[in-house]
Amino acid sequence: MNTGGNYNNSYALLLIVTGLLIRCLIGRRRFYRRNVAGLQQFPSYRRAICTTILETLLSVIASLFLLAGMLWLALAVLNHLFKS
Repeated sequence: MNTGGNYNNSYALLLIVTGLLIRCLIGRRRFYRRNVAGLQQFPSYRRAICTTILETLLSVIASLFLLAGMLWLALAVLNHLFKS
């Protein structure tokens, strides 16, 4: 009886949840920066550039987490199906 393979699913789900959480936090911050016209407002130009770059970088990382988690979960399922 193999009990070592159960951690794959939890790590994959952790990656997916982390990716979704990061994306949700970025969206929330963008939502609360919007004014009545729907445009984002920043206190300074420097803060606008730094925030945009940081959020883009975090969004890419979150997307990679989501993709890696889904692939890891799919491979675990395929491994389980073809193992027997």
